[in-house]
Amino acid sequence: MKKKSILGIVFLGFLALTSCAKDNANVKAVSMPLYNYNEYYELKENKLDTYFIEDSKVPYVSVNGYINALNGMLDSSKYSFSANSLFQEYIVRTNLSNTKLSIIFDYKNDKILSVYDYAFQNTVDIDQTIDYSYNLKMQTKSIYNGKTISFDLAKYDFDMRYINGNCLVPYQIMNALFGSINYNSTYYTGKSYYNTYFSVSYADNGDEIIKKMKEDSTGEVDDLELRKSNYNFLCFYMDYFYGLKSTKNISSFDSYLSDDTKTDLLSKDPNTYMKGYAKMIQSLNELHTSMHSKSLTTDMSISFTSGDFATPNFVKYNKTKEELTEKAKQAYNTNLSNEIKLIGNTCYIFFKNFQTAKTDKVKDENGKIKDDAYLYDTYYLFYEAIEKIKLSQTKIDNIVVDLSLNGGGNAGAQYRALGFINNSIDLSQRNALSQVGFTQNIKVDTNNDGEYDSLDSYKDYNWYILTSVCSYSSANLFTHHAKNNNANVKVLGEAAGGGGCSILPLVFIDGTSLQISGINQYVNISERGTSYTYEVLENGLSVDYPIEYKYYYDRDYINNIINK
Repeated sequence: MKKKSILGIVFLGFLALTSCAKDNANVKAVSMPLYNYNEYYELKENKLDTYFIEDSKVPYVSVNGYINALNGMLDSSKYSFSANSLFQEYIVRTNLSNTKLSIIFDYKNDKILSVYDYAFQNTVDIDQTIDYSYNLKMQTKSIYNGKTISFDLAKYDFDMRYINGNCLVPYQIMNALFGSINYNSTYYTGKSYYNTYFSVSYADNGDEIIKKMKEDSTGEVDDLELRKSNYNFLCFYMDYFYGLKSTKNISSFDSYLSDDTKTDLLSKDPNTYMKGYAKMIQSLNELHTSMHSKSLTTDMSISFTSGDFATPNFVKYNKTKEELTEKAKQAYNTNLSNEIKLIGNTCYIFFKNFQTAKTDKVKDENGKIKDDAYLYDTYYLFYEAIEKIKLSQTKIDNIVVDLSLNGGGNAGAQYRALGFINNSIDLSQRNALSQVGFTQNIKVDTNNDGEYDSLDSYKDYNWYILTSVCSYSSANLFTHHAKNNNANVKVLGEAAGGGGCSILPLVFIDGTSLQISGINQYVNISERGTSYTYEVLENGLSVDYPIEYKYYYDRDYINNIINK
């Protein structure tokens, strides 16, 4: 691959279109099978044309070919393609929510530019049986402008070519920009592609798919040239898409990774480069970044809770989960299903995940709420708790939201639960890629009367949140948002385990796949004139009332603390 110097960002404007000059490189084109295992989308194509330039083993795909191959996940009918010979650019245009968007593939300077990351996300609407936004009314209060997105491929020793009317881009780059950002992953075996939702480990038949990929693998993924290309891709992806890069003061991943980690990652031996991946995860030491599947050419076992790659946060999480799980089973139920308990003047609400259920799971054919709806949907759990409180013969003053074993879940469920604490919720997010920040106001119809008003809040109760290191992701964010919007909320136990970013999948050329803390950050924003500063809500809040694990489910002990 050719090495190029870093050039300035190109202004995105209207360009006259003409036919483009051709690259004289020798190119071999191979039509490879594309097997789709993404249960949410039905792809229209079953092959993907792959290009090899000169004698390189690095797979390239054409921009329009890749987008069209993923038609059914991407809505290729809403993308148009054209070329500009004057600036040596290939232009992709799309329209999303009545907004015209462009992506510029500047193959002269090996840069990909766009004003919005949404341009890569024009996906086919899923016919969903789950309504994640029910009983929510959301409005953007303020937007803080970011910058034009510029992916500098040359910096990572990648290039683009314009040959015979096709703009050719390394497969891994296209998979990152149009796949991973949409929770779609396309794996390469050397002679075929396998397409899955997020990562192959998420599929019900994941082991079977991995077996097929292994059988298809040519073994070329361990070639030295591909190991170097794969290392460059790791640095590219983590530099642009790792949401905690600034939080952890990482200037670049090439400078961040230790010399021995780099050596391992560049090795042709799969057991050695798997150790390289493990060392990187170990050094980042945060629960959102973890390994989903291993190289197609190894059966090596890797553990992050014991042995050489034991990672402090994983070890603590696992140990705490084991200890608290046994205690929680005795306090609630052996299945650890959603439960509401009224003890003294306190209501305890326990649940392990923020859930949004299918409508037919929580309502009957007449639209009436089912008696067991609270077992499957977090909103109905809180709704049921309030109903029980109203019918209680003992006056209830306190509500303890037990997140001690809550590992997160979907945002919509989290927002609806927050509405019970305060009927108007402000929260802020930031895109680490575009650097656009925004603050939303969210109102929740908690009493299910179709109105969004003051009757939708139960902030007259004393609200407490019980957290542990196992309270992660949405559980951590729930605690932050609750305290930010109701100063009277108190935190019990120990600080939550963290998790302030949405996750993203990361797929390597050898078949290894990770999940990482992605570009969508939940933040506290402070305005500074026309700009803003921010703090990612990555770490758990300090607690108001520390509690030892042995007392986590001792209700008399907790009631005594909060009633003082």
